Amino acid sequence: MLTENTKKITIIGLIDNIGGREIEVRNIIKSLSKDFDLKVVSLFLMTENSEAIKELNCNWTNIYKEINVDNIFIRYISIFLKHYHKRKIPSHFLVDNKISRRLYNLTSLKNIILKKEIDNADAVLYCGTLSLNALNQMIIYCNQTNTPIVIRTTGKIQNLTEDFKKLIPKIDVTLVHSLKNGLALMPYKPKKIIKVDQTCLQEQSLLNLKISATKKLVYGYLGRFSAEKGILELIKIFNNLNNQLIVAGSGPLNDEINSLKSNNITMLELISPNSISDYFKKIDVLIIPSFEEAGPLVGVEAMAAGKIILSTKVGAMEERLKDTKNNFWFDINNKQSLINQINFLTKITPENIVEIRENIRSHYINNYSIKTISNSYIDIFKNVLD
Repeated sequence: MLTENTKKITIIGLIDNIGGREIEVRNIIKSLSKDFDLKVVSLFLMTENSEAIKELNCNWTNIYKEINVDNIFIRYISIFLKHYHKRKIPSHFLVDNKISRRLYNLTSLKNIILKKEIDNADAVLYCGTLSLNALNQMIIYCNQTNTPIVIRTTGKIQNLTEDFKKLIPKIDVTLVHSLKNGLALMPYKPKKIIKVDQTCLQEQSLLNLKISATKKLVYGYLGRFSAEKGILELIKIFNNLNNQLIVAGSGPLNDEINSLKSNNITMLELISPNSISDYFKKIDVLIIPSFEEAGPLVGVEAMAAGKIILSTKVGAMEERLKDTKNNFWFDINNKQSLINQINFLTKITPENIVEIRENIRSHYINNYSIKTISNSYIDIFKNVLD
C-alpha cells in the first residue's frame, strides 16, 4: 500500500503508443507500482492508448502536453492551428510548429519541464536510446540535485557522443539487455552495469500453448517492417523455398514486402499484444533475421511459447539461448546459412524438436519470467534509494 512516505520514481523516455519499448515500459510499471509512487513522462506524443499505460491506473503525461499547459501563447497558437486545419486531435499535438519554433526555443522549454519532473522525484528511470541530448541534461541535473538516475538502454549501444561519454560515470545504474551490449560503455568507467532482460506481457497465454510434435515445420516472422530487421532479405530467401512462412507486422517497408511475397508466404495484419499467443499458435519456428537489436522482445515471447528460434547473432539472443539446445544461428547476409539451418531442422525427429522446445520454455521460466524480471527492478530501485 502506497503512503505519503512512499518513494517517488519518475519514468522518462521515448515512449510512444505501440512497440517493444512500450511493452517493456508497461512491464516496468507493473513491476514497480506496488512499492513505489510512479509517474510516466513521455518525450513523444504518447496518449492514453499507449501500450505502456493503457488501462493501468498510472499518473502520466507527455512533454508537449506540459509545454501546452505551461505556456499560454504556445497554447493559443496550437489551438488556432487545430481549428484552422480542422484537425480532430488534442491541441498539444501541434505544439511543435513553425510559429512556435520561431518564437521559442522548444528544446529549452522541454528541459524546463524535465527539471520540474526531476524535482518531484526521489529517483529517475530513463528508457530509450543514449543519443538524446535531453538525456545529457537530465544526467547533469540529477547530479546537481543528488537524484539517483537509472538508465534502461533500449537499443544497441553505439555512436556515443563525446559529451555523453563524459557523463557515463555520473549514471547511478545502467541496465542492459545483454552484457555484450554493455561492453561499449566499459572504457568510460560506468558506476554500475546490470543485465536485466525483457519479459513477456502476455506470459500465461504463451506458457499455456501446447508443445506437440509436427511433421512439417511452419516458420514465422513477427516484428517491424524496417531495413534493420532483415525482413526484405528474409522474404527474398523464402521466395525460393517451399517452406511456409507466416509474416506479421507493419512498417515503412509494407508496400515493398507485399510486392515481393509468394504463394508460400502468408501476410497477416499487425498483431496486438493481447493476441500474441494466437500468432504463436500458427508457427513452430520463429526467425529473427535482424541486423541490429537490443533484445528483441519477440525473442523472449518465442521462448515462453516454446518455439524453435532461428536467429542472427544479434542483441541479447546469444545470451538468452545459451545453455539451451537451441543453437540455430545464421548470417542474414549469407542466404545459404539460413537455408542450411532450415534443412538441418527438417532432419531432426519430431520428438527431438519437442525436447528442444520444452528446454527453451524451461529456460524462459527459470530466467526471464515476469516474477524474475520484476524482482530485479524492485531490488535495483530499493538499492539506489537506500
